[in-house]
Amino acid sequence: MKVLDDLISTLDFNAPVRDIRQGVFHTGVLTRYCGLAATLPRDALKQ
Repeated sequence: MKVLDDLISTLDFNAPVRDIRQGVFHTGVLTRYCGLAATLPRDALKQ
């Protein structure tokens, strides 16, 4: 996918990981900035 390739090509991989925090459904990573990802349970999106 061109969009993903364009985004990945702008990343600077020389940033050290300073901290990682994991919860039941969330993962936070602290480098120069902070990133947060969520892993939802299978039935979370059923409405």
